[in-house]
Amino acid sequence: MCLKTHEWPPGATQFKNLCLDDPLTPNERVALRRASEKDFGHPVTLLAYQKVGQWDMEHDSQDVLVKKWAVAYKEAVEDHRKGVRPRPLKPLHPEIKQVIHHVCETFGLTFHDRLVRVREENEALQIEHPKWDREKYEFSMATFDQAYADERKRYLVKLSEVEALNLGRDDAYDRRRFMGE
Repeated sequence: MCLKTHEWPPGATQFKNLCLDDPLTPNERVALRRASEKDFGHPVTLLAYQKVGQWDMEHDSQDVLVKKWAVAYKEAVEDHRKGVRPRPLKPLHPEIKQVIHHVCETFGLTFHDRLVRVREENEALQIEHPKWDREKYEFSMATFDQAYADERKRYLVKLSEVEALNLGRDDAYDRRRFMGE
């Protein structure tokens, strides 16, 4: 089989990849289809799903989702090779469901329009979130400060779901991750 699909003898990088590849890992397209159907029979599918995020998987357009999935899938394959296991899935937080239901009933708009409207209302309330210095809260950075990272985590976790709607992308992602810990 290998002789039919690869040159022989393989180069060092190709040999390493052949050794690391799991023959049961679904390809990117199949993994996306399975994740969309919530069929997590392989850890790579669930890892990629969690990297993209449940919200984005369920609400992004197909074009946007395919682009996000491509990046997440590559990272998930690498993580799987390193032995990283996916987190157990948690249902959508009940407070988010209440906010969505209220906004849907109140405005009767498309979901994207509803989300924009809630974010505008938050801005009208002038909810300003602090700007965090990534160099201080990222563990891999030279200027990492544990106290600063802990303060950021406490701030993000204490926000209500409504207050969190207008967080920046990195803060919103980290907040979801912290809430799952």
